[in-house]
Amino acid sequence: MASEEKSTLTKIQESSFFVQWLVVIVVMICINLILTLTFGKVIPSFFCADLSNNNWITPNTILMIFTLLSFIIIFATRQISSDKDLTGLSKEEKEESYKDAIPYLIITLSAYTYASSFIRRKFQGQNPGGISGGGIISRAVDSVESINYGTLTLYIGILVFIVNIMSYIFLYLRNKSVNRKNKYARSIYYSQIATLFIGILTSFFVAGFGCSTLKNGRFKEIIIAILKWAILIGGSIFGVHLINKGTEDEDWFEESK
Repeated sequence: MASEEKSTLTKIQESSFFVQWLVVIVVMICINLILTLTFGKVIPSFFCADLSNNNWITPNTILMIFTLLSFIIIFATRQISSDKDLTGLSKEEKEESYKDAIPYLIITLSAYTYASSFIRRKFQGQNPGGISGGGIISRAVDSVESINYGTLTLYIGILVFIVNIMSYIFLYLRNKSVNRKNKYARSIYYSQIATLFIGILTSFFVAGFGCSTLKNGRFKEIIIAILKWAILIGGSIFGVHLINKGTEDEDWFEESK
């Protein structure tokens, strides 16, 4: 019966519930600190506001806010999915446990770590470099050496993340009536949804830190940045369209058809 299901308020009263999410937020704060030590300082600007002389709002403060917002997404998505009244499922199929929480947390924490690393890597303070003269061959060699392979790897990672998210969501929704009965499949599915939300959150912070770069950048740099955003947003919308078309507009959150 639905009355036997534990609500979020009931679970909050259980110490194990507190411990689980306390560990998660502590791990995320530790990851944030480790990334700060690894990548160093981020440019002191957010939505074109100069933060270099601000003692209260610093890039590290903003990145900590990003960490807290990511935690809220991870927590809220998990609770929304576990509190849903899933009809047609046995008590064992409905009951969430730490075992199926493990893959959810691994995927979502990995997504947070990658997103935070991307922001720091992209807007890390760097020494400007130039291409030396000396002929066509010399300029070609310098051009190859000037390629930022770390950033290139991060962009490839974004592509892999998007393809992985869209693929799993499609496979889950394609056979949702069966997959929803498996709590591990549900856990992984909602971890992909949470990752999608973290990606949207990340784009907001990328826009914030990149505002001054676009404002003061050259025309070519602005066009390239706009093209990257257009490809990312357009590709995501097209992916969602293909999923809806391939699953006959199966609802992503509610009961299966």
